[in-house]
Order: sequence, then C-alpha cells, then structure tokens
Amino acid sequence: MLSVTLVLTLGPHGMSQFERVYKIDRLLRSRIAPNKQKLLTVLEVSEPTLKRDLEYMRSRLGAPIAWNRQTGGYSYATDQPEFTVPGLWFSSDEIHALLLIIHIVDQIQPSFLADQMKPLSRGRIGFACATTRGFASPVSTRRIAPPRSGSATCTNEQFTR
Repeated sequence: MLSVTLVLTLGPHGMSQFERVYKIDRLLRSRIAPNKQKLLTVLEVSEPTLKRDLEYMRSRLGAPIAWNRQTGGYSYATDQPEFTVPGLWFSSDEIHALLLIIHIVDQIQPSFLADQMKPLSRGRIGFACATTRGFASPVSTRRIAPPRSGSATCTNEQFTR
C-alpha cells in the first residue's frame, strides 16, 4: 500500500506571502477593483501585513499597483506595461515529483485538481508530456506485470525418489 504525506508550512494567518502575492494579483485583475477591506478579508491578514505585501509587490516585483479613486479600489495602473507575477522555477526532479503527485491524485479521484492544473497542462510541461487525461505525467499509463513466482512447470518425477 502506498502512503503519501504532504506537509505544507503556512504563515501565521494560514497563507504564505508567496500565496498572498498571487491572490492579490488575481484580485487586482478582476473586473471589480478590490478595496482595502476586501483585500483584508480575502487574505485574512492585518492592515500592516497588507501594506507590506503591496509595498513588496511594488518595490521588489515592479507591480504598478495604484489606488483608483473612481472605483474606490486598487488596480494595476493602465498607463504602465502589462505586469505579470514571476513564475516558479522547478528543477527536473521537482517537476517529476509534482507530476507524479498529480498523477496519483488523478488516479484516486479523477478531475479533483483539474481546474488548478489547467494552466500547468497548457504550459510547457503539458506540451512536453502527452497524457491520456490532459495532465502531464512522468508515470507510464501502462501497467507492468511482475514476473510470477513459481511459474515453472514441474513434473511428478522431480518430487518422487
């Protein structure tokens, strides 16, 4: 029986800064500009933490985040070049581990991670790895049958003396 344990380290409020940055990015790209209260509620952080995250995005990532008086919320400045949050870089071993976990989860409960994995399967990994269900997987879909023990034929002559 295969046993898998996943450990996720979270920040003091249940979400790491990395996760908050991506969530802020999604909120800023939504049709309705989020106000400070919406960001605080969704991110489940204090006001100083939100200010630090927004400043981090502006200063370190170059995000053109601006307060829009007309909408009463934050948004990306339209007069600036398109901003994208930097992606993750994985080693080949990390990619194989990720794809193996996706494959295992898909075998246990098909389409459980489908929505979260769509960007991954459409990206370079999905292009590089063809699969049967749209997920990239390093695991072969073929089953390998182990050799049967005791498959040699014996005659009664070998057992009588």
